Amino acid sequence: MNIIGGVLQENPFFLPADELLWELERRRARTEPSARPPPASREGREAGSERENGLRSVIRDLLGVLVLPAIWRGSDSCQMIETLLDVLTAMLRLDFAFATIATTPEGAKRHFFRTSKANRSIQPEEIARLLEGKLFHHRRSTTIPNPFGEGTLRVVSAPLGVHARWGTVVAGSQNQYFPQRTELLLLTVTSNQAALALEDRHVHSLEVEKSRLEAEKLRAAAELAQLRAHLEPHFLLNTLNTIAGLVTADPREARRLLVYLGDLLRDSLRDENEMQPLADQIEWLGRYAEILETRYAGRLVFRWEISDQTRAVLLPRLLLQPLVENAVKHGALMRPNGIVIVRTELMDADHAPASKLVCRIEDNGPGLPGGEIRYGAFGLLAVRRRLALKYGQRASLHLDSSSSGTRAIVELPAQPMDEARRAS
Repeated sequence: MNIIGGVLQENPFFLPADELLWELERRRARTEPSARPPPASREGREAGSERENGLRSVIRDLLGVLVLPAIWRGSDSCQMIETLLDVLTAMLRLDFAFATIATTPEGAKRHFFRTSKANRSIQPEEIARLLEGKLFHHRRSTTIPNPFGEGTLRVVSAPLGVHARWGTVVAGSQNQYFPQRTELLLLTVTSNQAALALEDRHVHSLEVEKSRLEAEKLRAAAELAQLRAHLEPHFLLNTLNTIAGLVTADPREARRLLVYLGDLLRDSLRDENEMQPLADQIEWLGRYAEILETRYAGRLVFRWEISDQTRAVLLPRLLLQPLVENAVKHGALMRPNGIVIVRTELMDADHAPASKLVCRIEDNGPGLPGGEIRYGAFGLLAVRRRLALKYGQRASLHLDSSSSGTRAIVELPAQPMDEARRAS
């Protein structure tokens, strides 16, 4: 504040009072010809030159800060923060610069540390402990014990993003006058630039992930369409041949198979949902099995051991059909009295009760030659691919084979229909 003409008022130029009065006199001299500007003292000229040099230095630093986004382009979050701390340490002549950030807004925090001191053995976690309880997001300075020697350091922190969404940057210096206004300005601008860069990178990564998920969904839809195309031609032809043979011998059975075949084709062509309850898939497989048992009368029998707890669990459409088809074609039909068993149950996973659906399709065939999956086994590859696209590492398909038969075991997260509705 200054008193000018007996009036207490704010200093509009942020200058000491004598310099302000000199500036006011100089301006009055411009408008009043009779008034002469006061001669500039040597001290005044030196102070003005020092201020001009300081202003030039700040402008140069600000221009350097503005090019940081170009340097950060293509870098990950860790590289951005490391560069940020290097710049701050050099630009503000700091004893150290420290940051605690999250690679994603909801992710765990990581610590980063740079120092201009010779003692570089100090770890970021040590600085984090010194700063515990002293990180302020409104740029207020405080002191901490000097980790590099005796005495204390002055530190000031700046948030990375609104409400420190990405973390906090801390600058530390032994200078008892730290931070000056220009230092606070540079710290603020630099941390803001870093927060914007982190936000942009996060948005870009979300867009990349969204594109990847959309591509995977398209691939899954294409593979499901390929599975349907694989299922329908030969199965449809063989079933129609069976029905043709029954038209005269057993018209009622022929009509029943026609109804089942119509239901199968209708359900396999429906695209309303990628997921369906296990009960619906078992019902579909039951009609499929009825047709096969009729075609191979006396040579093939299905057994169903379906836990009631599993019926409401969701799984991808037609997921089990290729496994059942393989069990029939390459297993049960290789024996005079073929048997296919379909079992489902809920099991515990990672200390979570009943959190995993386990489906087993077993046959009493001769097993896989050498225990290896045959070349060109499209059905098994399609099942594995669909599980990977939908569940990642949380789902699996295993085959156990011996001379007494083969067992295909599918494990996937158990998601009941009511949970899916709440999630949607």
